[in-house]
Amino acid sequence: MPKQKVWILSAAGLIVIGLAVYGGISLTSKMNQVKELNTQIADAEQTDEQPGREDQANEDTPEQTGQQEPTPAATDSGSGNNQGKPAASPNNSSVPTSSSGNAVTHNPSPSATPKPNAGGKAGASEQPQDNTDKKAKRKQEIDASTTTKMEGLRATCSAKSSSLVAQIKAEIKGNEDTAVQTIQEKFLTKVIEAEAECDAKFSQLVEEAKAQYEAEDLDVQSLPDWSAEYEAAKTDARSAALVEIANAIGS
Repeated sequence: MPKQKVWILSAAGLIVIGLAVYGGISLTSKMNQVKELNTQIADAEQTDEQPGREDQANEDTPEQTGQQEPTPAATDSGSGNNQGKPAASPNNSSVPTSSSGNAVTHNPSPSATPKPNAGGKAGASEQPQDNTDKKAKRKQEIDASTTTKMEGLRATCSAKSSSLVAQIKAEIKGNEDTAVQTIQEKFLTKVIEAEAECDAKFSQLVEEAKAQYEAEDLDVQSLPDWSAEYEAAKTDARSAALVEIANAIGS
C-alpha cells in the first residue's frame, strides 16, 4: 500500500506539473484533479483493506452495471492481476519523466535560438566601407585633376612674368637714364593686369574643385591648401623679377 500511494502521489504531481508547464489546464481544473486523485487514493486504501469488496462489486446485476459507469477508483484498482501496475492517464504519456520519476523540463536548446545572419551583418558593415573607399578615391581624382590645372596656370603666369621682366630689362638697357617712375608708368599696369588675370583663373579652379567636392558629398574643408601654394609662388616670382630688374639697373 505505501508504494502504491507514493506512486499515485508522484503521478499526480507529474500530471499537474506537466500540464502547468504546457499551459493545458486552469487553476480550477488543477484543484479538481487533486480532489479526484485524493478520492482514488482513499478508494485504493479501502480496496486493499477489504479484498472481498471487488468481488461483491462484480456480482451486481446487469441493470446496475448498465446504469452506473465505473468510477475512476474501480478502473485504477482493477483486478487482482493489475494491482501494482501504473494507472493509465491520458495526460501522463505526454509528460516526459526522468529515471528518478521527476518531470523533465524542456529547456530550449541554444542551437534552436535563431542566430543573426552573419552574411547580412557583414554586408551591412561592408556597404559604408565601400562608400568611404569610393569617396576617398573620388577625392584623389579631383585633387589630382585640379593640381594638374594649377601647375598649368603657374607655368602660364610665370611665362607672363618673365616676359614683363624681359621688357623692363630691355627698356633699362636701351636708355640707362630711364627713371624708375618711367618704368612704373609703362609696365605697372601690365604687371597688375597679368597678376589679376592669374588670380582670377586660380580662383576659378578652386571654385570648380569645391563644386566637385559638394557633388560627391565630400567635406570642402578637406580641400588641399592651394591658396597658400599659389601665394608662395607669386611671392617667389616677384622676388625673382625684382632681382633681375635691380641687376639690370645696376649693370
